[in-house]
Amino acid sequence: VFELKNVSAEDLQEVLEEFLTDASQEQNRTQTAQGGQQRRDQRPVVVADVQPNSLLVSASKTRMSEIRRLIQQLDQRQDQ
Repeated sequence: VFELKNVSAEDLQEVLEEFLTDASQEQNRTQTAQGGQQRRDQRPVVVADVQPNSLLVSASKTRMSEIRRLIQQLDQRQDQ
């Protein structure tokens, strides 16, 4: 569970889902082009919990580290 301080959970969920989908597709294309098999890693799941403004994330250990870094970078206060 990632509690967000500066951005909407719904907005960040949308951004993360798009990023994770694009990254997964690119990884599959690269592996196929190199003659390798596509990995069958379980795709990360990101769910917005609106009331406490949190994200619930389920992912492999490697992907979780990547997602954690992304959330920290994106949950920044925006100058008005």
